Amino acid sequence: MICIECGRSVNDVYKEFGKSGSGNIRLTRCNNPNCLQIADKYVEYDFIIVFLDLFLHKPQAYRHLLFNRQPYRDFGIPIQYIKVLVVYIFFESYIKWLRLKENFDVHPKSAFLYYDWQDDVPYDRYWFIFLTAVAEFGIYVLSIMLLVRLIYSSRYAIIKYNYLVMSIILSSFGKGFLILMIIWDYPFSFNEILNLFVLSSNLIAIKVFLETTTFKAICFVNTMGKSSLTVTDIQRWYMARLKSKPILTKAVTSAALSLIGNIIAQKGIERRSIDWNRVLKFTVWGSISSPMVHFWHKILDVVTKNVPEKYKSWVKMIIDQLVFAPFINIAFYSFLAIADGKPNSILIKLYFDLIPTLKASWKVWPLAQYINFTFIPPQLQVLFGNIVGFLWGIYLTVLSSKKIKN
Repeated sequence: MICIECGRSVNDVYKEFGKSGSGNIRLTRCNNPNCLQIADKYVEYDFIIVFLDLFLHKPQAYRHLLFNRQPYRDFGIPIQYIKVLVVYIFFESYIKWLRLKENFDVHPKSAFLYYDWQDDVPYDRYWFIFLTAVAEFGIYVLSIMLLVRLIYSSRYAIIKYNYLVMSIILSSFGKGFLILMIIWDYPFSFNEILNLFVLSSNLIAIKVFLETTTFKAICFVNTMGKSSLTVTDIQRWYMARLKSKPILTKAVTSAALSLIGNIIAQKGIERRSIDWNRVLKFTVWGSISSPMVHFWHKILDVVTKNVPEKYKSWVKMIIDQLVFAPFINIAFYSFLAIADGKPNSILIKLYFDLIPTLKASWKVWPLAQYINFTFIPPQLQVLFGNIVGFLWGIYLTVLSSKKIKN
């Protein structure tokens, strides 16, 4: 716990007298000679008062909610924050969808960003807009974490990144006012005003958490403010590449995700120095496997052409898991053995690892592929598989690195 006035640590913010739960308390004063104020006056306040002070950008309210309202956490984020974040993202997605819809009605070709080349109405892909909002928030947070690490790693021995994320979520409460645009017909300028309010709240929260200057906090917020534009630009560029050079784009995407996934597996899971030879092999495999998946989806489209629409996703998923899953895993282990210069070990490797890999994959991929074939547009199905495979590839990295026992 901390004093909400000066930010110094305190043992407690109140002492209780009499029977437990009697409500007889005495607020603790801060023992900092330069402060000596009530450590946390909000203990006796209704939450509406705390919210109003949040709205007025008072640092004391942020300190109370971040450090004194919740039990201390070494890692992780309280579930309440996760729920609130999901609500924020849904609101943001709805406003993006609404803006895109109105823009498309006036300028049909201007909505290329979300354009599904098989549909006449591009903005019906709400899930895609939702993922865009998630990506924006992800870059929004990661950019802050990177700057904090670069600037404050020498100042603080330990940086509690979970509290940094919590401060960003908490200070984004202004996005909750987007519900007004859902209920009533507000101009889109109202959304821009709310975004400015949220950025100013972020500034206060980051300043409180890092105990930094206003100038540095403004630099952090400026970075976050530009992250949405960055995501939009990248997305627009990527969708254009998918349309002009689909196979090459998918191959490069898969290779990049394989590279990142393998590095994470080695450093984060195996706790070892990076074996760049192994990283190279997985990167090459990613570039090879993605075109294979691309053409396999084309084959599935032909095979299931006459299947009724309501059964098509199920049929595609079953064929994929019974035919392509064994094939791609056999190809994967064969490629690794050949890349290691040990083609004679292919059968041994398959004998020990193929069945465990397939059993593990069938816990994940049937559901993932059903979602893929049901909800994901064809041009993005390989990308969705790459994202799922990013986590799956970490598992394969660990499994394939085990020594074969005779």
